[in-house]
Amino acid sequence: MESEEHQMNTLENNRLSACLIANSIHVKERPLVFWATVPDYFDDTNFKACLSSQEKERATHFHCYQDRNNYIIAHSLKRILLGAITGIEPLKLSFKTNDYGKPELATSQSETDIQFNLSHTKGLVAVAMAYQIKVGVDVEWFDKKIDIFNIARSFFSEQDMTLLNLLPWSHKNKGFFHLWSLKEAFIKAIGKGLSIPLNSFYVDALTQKNQIFDGRTRKPLGWVVHSTMPTKVHYLSVVTECQSENQPAPSLHEISFEALLGIISKLNSG
Repeated sequence: MESEEHQMNTLENNRLSACLIANSIHVKERPLVFWATVPDYFDDTNFKACLSSQEKERATHFHCYQDRNNYIIAHSLKRILLGAITGIEPLKLSFKTNDYGKPELATSQSETDIQFNLSHTKGLVAVAMAYQIKVGVDVEWFDKKIDIFNIARSFFSEQDMTLLNLLPWSHKNKGFFHLWSLKEAFIKAIGKGLSIPLNSFYVDALTQKNQIFDGRTRKPLGWVVHSTMPTKVHYLSVVTECQSENQPAPSLHEISFEALLGIISKLNSG
């Protein structure tokens, strides 16, 4: 049985999470990233009610129920946050895609010039938003067994491989997913998909904040990446255009699953 203190903390966390969503217009002050952990099993009925018919159709294409759940939560969170910013009901938001398939707000709803991006992986979703600057986000679950060296040799730059090789053996798996998440976030921010090879750019260190460099000229490309571990088994990287030396770092916020469910339920009942 939960203690009274735990119950009070849960209620307070949910209240704060709801306030963060309601006040997401602060995106004009600095880029925002909202992330939430996703349970393996839950009733997705309320969440799907927030999605468009096209999004519901895409959700059915995921054969793994966890992938489907993560997709549904990520796109529900996207609509909640963008609805809070634009003042448009989440379900009434409409989107378009650029020539490479990156989603954007439809022209009639983009007067606020809000850029956004989302990502989802096993157990975690994230949505990044920025005002008048391009943004990309990627989350990776690294508690899995893959041949990181074979993949790295196929996709990483020489500089990336040097960073990976310098890590102690016990840190190489985390280092690989740190690099992979920031690379995915960068190409998502640019919005040109895999037309940009992953080995054509690099960072010079595996730190929380890095500039991104051109692999050929070795000069900064005018983008900055912030990386963090929101959980013990996930990496999250967010990339933004660097428009000034004093550009504020993205502000990261966790939203509890319970708070999301409460907001969705309220939207559906309203």
